[in-house]
Amino acid sequence: MTYEAWRISYQSSEQAARAAYAECARLCARLEAAEKERDDLLAKIEAIEKQKPIAWISSRNGFIAKDNKNHEYNLPLIHASGAQPVPSVPEGISRVSPDFYWDSAKQHHIPTVLVEFEPVPVGSPNDAKGWQDRDRFAALTTGAKGK
Repeated sequence: MTYEAWRISYQSSEQAARAAYAECARLCARLEAAEKERDDLLAKIEAIEKQKPIAWISSRNGFIAKDNKNHEYNLPLIHASGAQPVPSVPEGISRVSPDFYWDSAKQHHIPTVLVEFEPVPVGSPNDAKGWQDRDRFAALTTGAKGK
């Protein structure tokens, strides 16, 4: 091998080594960024898992309840940071049940939602908590339409 041939092969191998080193450095930077993103996401997940559920939803029928009493199929609803704000629902709602009924005369479904509030005992005044909760909820849901 002549000196000139050796010099050319050395230069091209040096260029290849420099290119390989640059690619390794670029990939290491991407790996570090991905690891940081993973660590940030794991921290967010841990914070979410520590939160108390705001309600429970049944995986069987979609009912939403404020407690998890005797419902083995209920899944927790947790407000995650960055999510849209939790709608303002008055305290005292014990169950929300999405449903519908069929209007046979008009041949269409009518979507409905049943909202149950805390029971009001017989003989309670007209301003008992259950009635107040119902009235606040009605004002909240119909206020936009002016009803």
